[in-house]
Amino acid sequence: MLTPARFATALAALLTPVAIGSAAPLADSDSDGLPDDQEINLYHTDPFNPDTDGDTLLDGPEIFLYLTNPLAADTDDDGLDDGTEVRAVTNSGTNTDPNNPDTDHDGLTDGAEALLYATNPRVPDTDADGLNDGDELLTHATDPLDPDSDDDNLEDGQEITLATDPNNPDTDDDTITDGDEYFLHQTDPTDPDTDADTLDDAFELFTSGTSPLLPDTDDDGLTDDDEWLNLPTSPTDPDTDDDGLLDGDEYALGTDPIDPDSDNDGLSDGDEVNTHATSPTNPDSDGDTLPDGDEVNLYNTDPASADTDADGIDDNDELFVTGTQPTNPDSDDDGIDDGDEIALALDPLNPDTDDDSLEDGRELDAGTDPLDPDTDHDGVGDGSEIDVFGTDPLTPDPNADADGIPDAFDPCPFTFDEFDPDAIGPEQLPIAIWDLDELQGGVYTDPVSGLDAAPASPLTPVPSPHGTGLHFSEPDDRLVVPYDPAFEFASTQTFTVMLFIKADPRPQNTQTNILTLRDHPSPGIPIEIRFSTSISGTREITAWRQDAGSPSRIVALAQINPAETGWLHVALTRTADNRFQLWFDGQLANARNDPTTGPFTNLADLVIGGPYPFDPTTGLLASLDEIAIFNRALAQEEIQQIAQNGPEYTEPNCLCPADLTGDGVVDNADIGAFVNAFLDGQPAGDFNLDGILDNADISAFVNAFLDAC
Repeated sequence: MLTPARFATALAALLTPVAIGSAAPLADSDSDGLPDDQEINLYHTDPFNPDTDGDTLLDGPEIFLYLTNPLAADTDDDGLDDGTEVRAVTNSGTNTDPNNPDTDHDGLTDGAEALLYATNPRVPDTDADGLNDGDELLTHATDPLDPDSDDDNLEDGQEITLATDPNNPDTDDDTITDGDEYFLHQTDPTDPDTDADTLDDAFELFTSGTSPLLPDTDDDGLTDDDEWLNLPTSPTDPDTDDDGLLDGDEYALGTDPIDPDSDNDGLSDGDEVNTHATSPTNPDSDGDTLPDGDEVNLYNTDPASADTDADGIDDNDELFVTGTQPTNPDSDDDGIDDGDEIALALDPLNPDTDDDSLEDGRELDAGTDPLDPDTDHDGVGDGSEIDVFGTDPLTPDPNADADGIPDAFDPCPFTFDEFDPDAIGPEQLPIAIWDLDELQGGVYTDPVSGLDAAPASPLTPVPSPHGTGLHFSEPDDRLVVPYDPAFEFASTQTFTVMLFIKADPRPQNTQTNILTLRDHPSPGIPIEIRFSTSISGTREITAWRQDAGSPSRIVALAQINPAETGWLHVALTRTADNRFQLWFDGQLANARNDPTTGPFTNLADLVIGGPYPFDPTTGLLASLDEIAIFNRALAQEEIQQIAQNGPEYTEPNCLCPADLTGDGVVDNADIGAFVNAFLDGQPAGDFNLDGILDNADISAFVNAFLDAC
């Protein structure tokens, strides 16, 4: 190959002149730089033709400068004569090597590139597409002058690397060009279904909206082709019915992926599985005949448990058979679960089945019979024995007149008085009573304690079954009774507060006070009775108790029958065993343990009516009459008597314990002796040996009794 050094050496030799006086130069007839004898004898060129082979190069430079064959116009037989290669290739602007048929080593001769293909014989990859010109023409049949033979935005060299067809713009025939697949969608241009989900890439991109790269576009456990071709679900929405369960999970569970509530029970399949642990294919998961949705949305019961409150009665039976509360194991709050009450033949809706003023649970604790109001059959009810008299309800007590009062406590043990208030002893009278019949001197008097109630503003009198009551309608309508220590009770004190009330309709979710004993200025509430209306509009009577510095607590609550529009007798008792009992018209409506421990200390005035401190715009909205306070817990019989007949609290006129004859024997013994003697046929006897004939005894007693009456 002619290098620059050799070219310089040869050129110097040709141009070196012969010095004067030297040997004469050899003859060069054609002036081609070769002596004639060398042309004839050595190179066999024509000494009379400077360009023996007619390639436009002199024979001398061909031998000494270009090292080409001066006898062959195309030394390297590449289709270009040596002179053309030496001077310049027309379309390339650079000269090629006349001694190398493929100057750029691209597999094509220089002549073919220059004359046939128009490629650059000095550049192996004319179009710079990563393939040499020879491979493009001879192997891949691509255009060496066009880097992207098929115009698919992928260069031919890239296509060979990616195994795509550089002569086919859509190698995999999926209607997406190879370039778009590679650069735009990242799909495989050699596979019409890149993610192998049997949906062509173009279909996924332009029809189904799924990803051609993911066989499960929405990641719901179902392949796109199954969802598109075989199933009713959406391949782009993992939860077609929006029920909180993936479509694939629904098929695994047996639910309907296009129905949010497969079993039509009112709960979505997702809520059943994820929240309630119920079966989404069984409308009654716990088998209690209540649809799961009704249990959650209507009854607040547990749809996964047939007996939500674990009281031994199925929820359905509680709702529709026994009428008990399926979410409260002890519906009547008597200390016995509803199921146990049914088993014991007790009433689970009545805390006091036998109406003896002793709750069923307390009866079991005390050993009394909750189905027998008088377990020991002594004529005194079990409740009265425990809460009023403190006697043993399992041991009969003397009760001569069977009036419910043991003889030891009965001022008239031989007279059946049925708790006639006229027969109540002084110790059994209320400590305060306001009959509200008449305003005297600007106050309503209390004939028992002398503690008068003063109205804060004029109140409207209204007729009541027991005379006259007062209507409280404005927020400031109230009666104020000055502080008195009579209303302070020890922490173990029993007491009773009672009144008659006729409740007006009132706005929902409001409350106000009926009667309040309050510490002041400290925040304790010894006792407070309120009239309120719930959010649902139900009217309620509640009793509240509070230790100083602690939150106030409900100690009794009962709802007023919506049908009740007349006068209602309300009594609140606190028993010796720290129980609060709320009575409506002589019947026990609610009973609860007292959660507080402090004394019933009252440092402020007693207030009847008046606004609730946190709702000062709403008045009592009710009429009141016959308000009384006792320093003992009244028995059920007493409460019933007052509720039915009204209170008439007077001093007793029972003369049974008297000794009007002055003979040292009480009159009831005298008359007893007389009667016995009379029955024995001895009407003239002196049965009691008091020196006075029996008929005289009885005559004196009767006369004295008549005089007293």
